[in-house]
Order: sequence, then C-alpha cells, then structure tokens
Amino acid sequence: MVHDLAGQGHRVRAVAISVPTSSVPHDLSTILRSHPLLHAAEGELYSEALADAAQAAGLPMVRFTTKNLVGDAASALDCSPATMMEIVVKLGHGLGAPWAKDQKEAATAALLALHTVG
Repeated sequence: MVHDLAGQGHRVRAVAISVPTSSVPHDLSTILRSHPLLHAAEGELYSEALADAAQAAGLPMVRFTTKNLVGDAASALDCSPATMMEIVVKLGHGLGAPWAKDQKEAATAALLALHTVG
C-alpha cells in the first residue's frame, strides 16, 4: 500500500495506531469464553499487525487511545481540544460525506502522527 501511494505521488510519513485502554488476558480459554474479549483480542491483533507492517516499511509509529486522541493531538499542535475539533471539522467541509466519527478520528490521528514525528 505504501508503494502504491508513492506511485501516485504521495509520501507516507508515519502511521497512527489505535491501542486499547485495557489489556486483553493472555489466557486463550478466558478470551474464548467472552464475546467482548474476542473483539478486544481481535483489535489488539489488528493493531500489532499494523505496527509490524509499519516497522517493516521503516515508518515511524504513533500509538494513541481513542479516549485521549483529541487531547493528545491538541497538545501536539499546541492548541486547545476545542480548537483541535474545529480544525478537524473544517477539514471535512471540502471532502463531503461521510465525515462522521470514524473519519474525524482518522484525521485527528493523522494530524497527531504528522506533528509527533516531525
């Protein structure tokens, strides 16, 4: 994917990876008995796969929790959380639908990553 983007004239500079706020137990039998833990383990697996791919591509990583994302991004951009949200909302104006929660979080994570890695 990084090579595809580079071929289109884009430069991938960093990867932002969402990490869970709570840990998943290491005991597989415990995970298999709990539907929520299955999803949590799947999310952890996905995050680690992204981290491995970023490392293999030589890309710096920024890990964040969704809970702290806006605050972390605001700190990185040296602004208030309210200003951070205004920036993200304005980014979506020219893009059209959808510009829902997922897209806003992805844009915020990208801004965090870009400003953290320099």
